[in-house]
Amino acid sequence: MKKLRVIYEKRGLFSFIPHTSIPQVFARAARRAGLHFEYSEGYSPRPKISLGPALPVGVVALREPADINFTSWNDVLIKDWINNLPKGLVIHSWGEVEGKSLSKECRVASYLLFPRQGLPPEEFFQAFTCEEMGQILLEVNLKDEMISLLLADPQQYGPGFLVKYLVRKELISNWSEIAIIRTSIGNMIEGKVVPLL
Repeated sequence: MKKLRVIYEKRGLFSFIPHTSIPQVFARAARRAGLHFEYSEGYSPRPKISLGPALPVGVVALREPADINFTSWNDVLIKDWINNLPKGLVIHSWGEVEGKSLSKECRVASYLLFPRQGLPPEEFFQAFTCEEMGQILLEVNLKDEMISLLLADPQQYGPGFLVKYLVRKELISNWSEIAIIRTSIGNMIEGKVVPLL
C-alpha cells in the first residue's frame, strides 16, 4: 500500500460539487487511468480517500490536500488520472507520504475575502482583530479590494465561521454579500506555516 498525497484545486462550476462527492470523482477518474485502490473494510468497501477540512458548496479552493491509498502508482498513471478529471478539478502536485493522518496535519488555513456590492473592504478589515477572534486569527492583511486571513484550526473555523462572524458584526446579512477563497492549508511547526506537500 502506498499513501499518495495530492494537492488539488477546485474552481468554477466544480466548486459547487459537495465536499462529500469529491472522493467519488477522484475514484472514477483514477479507475479510468488504471490505478488500483486499497479499500476500507465492512459491508460496503470504499476506496481509502481522505480529504482536508470540508468546504461549503460554492467556495473556491486553490491548494487542498487529499490522501489516497493506492496499491501502487507511478507518474504516468497519475498524469492519466489528471487528464480524466472533470473541468474545474486540477491536481497540482503529488507525492508519497507516511505518518500522521491528514486531519491531524491540517492546522492552519489561508483565505481571501472579497466584499461584494460595493461594500468597503476597510470596514471588513477592521472587524478582524485579535481582541475579537483570539488565537484563531493568526494574520490579517488588506490589499486592494481583498482581505487575506490566516486562521488556526480549519476543521472548526472555516468559511461558515467567517460568514457567521461577519453577520454578527452586522457587516453582511448572508453569503451573497461576500466571496471567499481558501488559498491553502498547512501545518504549524514552531510558529511557521508549513505546506502539507
